[in-house]
Amino acid sequence: MLPLVAETAFWSLESLRVAAAHTLLVHGAGTMVGFAAVQIALIRNARVIATAGDAFAEQLRALGAAVTTYGDDVVERILGIIGAFQT
Repeated sequence: MLPLVAETAFWSLESLRVAAAHTLLVHGAGTMVGFAAVQIALIRNARVIATAGDAFAEQLRALGAAVTTYGDDVVERILGIIGAFQT
């Protein structure tokens, strides 16, 4: 299953042409494909914003992603993270 997960994440990022200096939102980064997409995007030196629940938030932060939870005001929190990237 892992090869399929990694391949799905890889080809998704390939189709988006994710590269250094890009900012990518991975909604559902706590899923297998989402977690792989975060790792691949970070390897490509993209800035990554990840939405995830508490179970994976710390692991995603340790990788280098900016993490926010789901729920009310998620859009505002994401915009705040983007603003922080720009300063």
